[in-house]
Amino acid sequence: MTNILNAQEAFTALQKGKTVLCRYAGDGTLHADKDFSTLDQMPATVFALPNYEFCIQVEKIELAGITFTKPMIVDDLEVGTEVFVVNPAGFILQCTYQGVGDAITTMVDSGFAQRDLDNARLQYEALCKMLGGNAIKLAPVKTTQDLEADTKATKKRASKKQNDVIEVKQQSNIATNDDNSLDDIIGPVSAQSPASNDVEKKTSPELSTESCDESQPPISFDAVAAAAVSHAQKIDNETNQKNSDRKPVEEDEDKYQENLATLKKRVDESLTPTEVNAVVKYTNSWSAEQRQPLLKYMHKRLEVLQQNKTAEQPSLMVRIQNAPDLTTLDALEIDISSLDPIIQPEMMRYVKTRRLELEKSATVAAISDEDLP
Repeated sequence: MTNILNAQEAFTALQKGKTVLCRYAGDGTLHADKDFSTLDQMPATVFALPNYEFCIQVEKIELAGITFTKPMIVDDLEVGTEVFVVNPAGFILQCTYQGVGDAITTMVDSGFAQRDLDNARLQYEALCKMLGGNAIKLAPVKTTQDLEADTKATKKRASKKQNDVIEVKQQSNIATNDDNSLDDIIGPVSAQSPASNDVEKKTSPELSTESCDESQPPISFDAVAAAAVSHAQKIDNETNQKNSDRKPVEEDEDKYQENLATLKKRVDESLTPTEVNAVVKYTNSWSAEQRQPLLKYMHKRLEVLQQNKTAEQPSLMVRIQNAPDLTTLDALEIDISSLDPIIQPEMMRYVKTRRLELEKSATVAAISDEDLP
């Protein structure tokens, strides 16, 4: 049954062929009736009597042994009507009908919409049982906003996973470069470690010579350590010299100020983050201190562009509903492919509804042009 109706709404529904039920609501003295009854059991003047309330009897159907109310039809829709759509992904989509052009019309016309949550869940369980599937008990309720939020979260997780993979690859490359640098400093290990055969060949004559020549003093450990430290210091000095040679040379102050003003103007004229970031390539000859003011200026411009984008960019659903022509609608349909698979069918229903509206408008305009003399 639907919500409680007053006498005028009940009479209008009766004229539309609906089955209207009635019950006494009580007047403070007499108790109200618990159940509704058909109109033939009520006085003929019931629509003019006070303390009576009405409702529409909704036909029920049975599917796979489960009984639920007959799905809504397009004639049941009025602006502000709550609709509960059965989704095969295992949830109930709660929508509010906004008027002509709303994609809810397509959902209702397909036979998957109910007037209340309980009957929507029963219809979902019946469909699963009929097809041999397993239904989720008390299927959760979601709204269009919930689906869009889920899509954004999925994209964020995918982006984070991709960034982690890139970071692992970069660390692997750094480790490889470190190994190459070590070979450059101390030479390949294979070049320093003699083969086992060479050791065997050299060991016996060297041992015999050393054993016979006891007059030569052995090399001390301190001497070897001092030589190693000296070699390391030499390498550090060479590295520092190379780094100092690579330091950027600061531009002349007047020329720097002139270039800085030019680049700031270019940042102000940039309309996208890509255009803003492209300005950095003109500062290769600048030092870190010279580049700092421009980077701060770019950061502020990027914040402004982000705020403008957030304020001006409506949701995809709104853009589809307001598409001015079929070309724009085709472009928006391509954007749907990047959304989560769960929300794509719903968005395609919006596209289908809007396409029918635009094609109908084009047909009416063409007929009007033909009628002109």
